[in-house]
Amino acid sequence: MLKRNWIFSRNVLIVLIYRIFIVLLLFLLSRIGFYIFNFKMFPGITTGEFLSILRGGLIFDISASVYINMLFILLQIAPFDFRYNRVYQKICMWLFFITNGLALALNSADYVYYRFILKRATADVFGTFGNEEHLGKMFFKWMLDYWPAALTCIALWILMVWLYKIVKPVKPEPRNRIAYYFINFLFIPVVIALVIGGARGGYKHSTRPITISNAARFVKSPRDVAIVLNTPFSILRTYGKKTLVRYEFFEKEKLDSLYNPHYKPAVKGQFRNDNVIIIILESFAREYIGALSGHLENGTYKGYTPFVDSLINESLTFEVSLGNGKKSIDAMPSILASLPSLETPYIISHYANNDVNGLAVLLKKKGYYTSFFHGAPNGSMGFDSFSRMTGFDDYFGLNE
Repeated sequence: MLKRNWIFSRNVLIVLIYRIFIVLLLFLLSRIGFYIFNFKMFPGITTGEFLSILRGGLIFDISASVYINMLFILLQIAPFDFRYNRVYQKICMWLFFITNGLALALNSADYVYYRFILKRATADVFGTFGNEEHLGKMFFKWMLDYWPAALTCIALWILMVWLYKIVKPVKPEPRNRIAYYFINFLFIPVVIALVIGGARGGYKHSTRPITISNAARFVKSPRDVAIVLNTPFSILRTYGKKTLVRYEFFEKEKLDSLYNPHYKPAVKGQFRNDNVIIIILESFAREYIGALSGHLENGTYKGYTPFVDSLINESLTFEVSLGNGKKSIDAMPSILASLPSLETPYIISHYANNDVNGLAVLLKKKGYYTSFFHGAPNGSMGFDSFSRMTGFDDYFGLNE
């Protein structure tokens, strides 16, 4: 065991970094445990792919660790000597154990729960069990039925306590107290900046804070997304997001007799392997397209799209269309997977990691190679991750 006067133990900020590293280590071990427990559900993962998953998982672990330990971090960077008080540090210790212990328990519960829902638990899990009257009984039954997962969680708790207590901060005795307090105050904005970057998943101004859909960036198969994520992050990032409410106004037989939306067109000959190109334009209204707006200006309107007009005149064209989304982030799910806006954009919703039977998947069944080209920086609006989830072979963003 390291001595209390170890050089690192004299600096509360170094000890804080050390304790955040403890959380990251425990999350890493929990992810490996999740994979081992569900090994048969993730066949074919190579060593290189697993290392890529661990690398991507670190981003989500840092974000979750920052969210979970936000109060603990604030208490530790308070630039006053009372933070070295024994009672104060004991309160911080129990705060650390409770919050991170609960996070590890959620991860461990997903070792088993994943097998039933095939994704990491999201915030809607609270609604699922919200009306249960025997949660305590269910909890202990779960611990008995799935004792390997329960024992793994307990082992991680023990490791967390042991690692935490190895190093303790010691109140320094600075020669120049003015410089000492000045440096302590100076560290506050530095730590806050690091916390914000960690919570967002980076500092890129052009991208949103990471959400569960971004995990697809680090896997080759959408099936493996659950290994990249951790359960606390998945719950935190979906908390407060609206879920779909299923309404049933008619019985199925009655509804089918009134209107059946399932339509299968008649086969009109043998399938042709023509190239398929879809051009998605940002903020481009119908009236800018000359071929669709010839009635304007007494029939003299030419528009601003001579090349698109030439394509329309040689193509099957739909003059009436429906808008499935209101914002840019809705475009890709709406156009390429027929997924309408769900109040919350699909890409940042609870359902972002569901299997999607989009256009790319359907074309792949016909032997096509598919790619998505996007002029914005990689990660913008989560399109790179969604392209992977919806079956595209490759994504080419501004980085490429």
